[in-house]
Parts: sequence; C-alpha cells; structure tokens
Amino acid sequence: MNTASRMGIALCVLVGACAGAQTAPAPTALSVPAEIDEVPPLAEPTGRCAWDAGKFADVVPDGHVPANGDPAGAFPLRAAAAGLLGSGQLIATISTTVGDIECRLHHEHAPYAVANFVGLANGTRPFKDSKTGKWVHRPAYERTQFHRVIRHFVAQGGGQNGDGTGDPGYRFPVESSGGLRFDRGGVLAMASRGPNTNGMQFFITDGPIAHLSPLHYTIFGQCNEDTALSNLMAVPTEGTRPITPVYILSVTITPEHPCR
Repeated sequence: MNTASRMGIALCVLVGACAGAQTAPAPTALSVPAEIDEVPPLAEPTGRCAWDAGKFADVVPDGHVPANGDPAGAFPLRAAAAGLLGSGQLIATISTTVGDIECRLHHEHAPYAVANFVGLANGTRPFKDSKTGKWVHRPAYERTQFHRVIRHFVAQGGGQNGDGTGDPGYRFPVESSGGLRFDRGGVLAMASRGPNTNGMQFFITDGPIAHLSPLHYTIFGQCNEDTALSNLMAVPTEGTRPITPVYILSVTITPEHPCR
C-alpha cells in the first residue's frame, strides 16, 4: 500500500469518516445536566505509599476550556490518582475478549491524557452518558468495543456506543508527548475528530506508522506487543469492523511498584 493510500486510511479511521462506516455527529453545544450520579469520593491516601505524580500532578494543557456542565471542569493527575497506592509508572491492563493487553502510561509526557484515561477507567472522571444525557461516575470502558481494526495499522476503541460514536461530553487539547513518535507497534494514543478534540476513544498501533504525527494525536502509553495484542490485530473483519465484536471487559490501573 502506498503512502497516500495509508494516509487516506489514517484520516478515515481516526476521524471516523470511512465509507460505509457510521460517521460521528458534529459536536453540539452541551447543556447543563439536571443531575449526576452520586458516588462516595475515594479516600485521599496519606504517607509515602500514595502514588505521587510529582510536578505533573496539576498539569492542565494550554487552551483547555471546561465543557458546559462538566462537574469535573479540569481533571488533572492529582484527581485521577486519588486512591492509588505504590510508585513508578502507572500500568493499565486492558482486559478484552481476546486477552489482556498491558500498557505503561507516560504520565511524564502526557499527564492530562493519562489523567483522563485513568479517571475514565476507574470511574473517578465523570462523563456524559450518551443514552441518558446525564453526567455519571462509573468505569467508562467496561463493555465498550474495539470497533475498528486494521491489520498493520491500528485498533481503535473506547467509544460508548461501540460504533465510533458516543463522546464523553467534553474535549481537551493535544499534548506534545515529549518527543515520542509512532515508530513502533503498541503505541497507545488518543483518537480524535480534528484538532484538540480528545475525549475517550483511543487507538493502539500495529507496527510503526510514520505518517501519523504526535502533533495531531497525543501519545500517552506503550503497550506490550504480546499474544493479546497480536490476537486483537488479527481478528477477522468486514471492512474495518470485527465480525465478532471485541469487547473491553475492564481497564485496571495499578502502579508499577506496589506498596510493601
């Protein structure tokens, strides 16, 4: 496949405008919700056992504007990491119907994207339910799908509706990713519909993708290129959609070094 063709695939896959695929609706103005699910706040751990983001704890990207009605407003690592015990990098285990994919999160390169992913995974970051229109606290990725898989390119998932639609009710800007590149398989990055439209969907690369730019897609982790990721990239598809749905069962976040 030549570079022009692959760039065309990249545009349609990551923007959601492939022929025959459902195109995500244009963003609309968000209204203030009538209510939000109430959940007990996580206890803020104390002492040296609490995971510490250090100087990245309160980083918010330049140009970030909270969505109308978003109960969280800005959501930095300090909020996302409440209740995490340990040290080192944060590890995300994406449990799917084809195996568990383990990813190291780059909080030092993309702190806000990591905070967003961690908060959505563990239920501390509120998002807008696409069916009810209410802001909710719950693990956002449970029973979502990898709705688009292209061998030797990417697997994309995490949207609420399983078809590339279902935004979380807010957007945030691209982060520079600190010199990281799409130069290998297993790169974990935010999917978007255009400049500064990060939300909840993400993708994982299947090998180096030289024409994808970290200026357009925030890289926030590196996944192991093991059997589970190979299984995901090899699922039979009709077009780009898996014939048998690949479900995300859970996303678990743990520090690299547990407390002892």
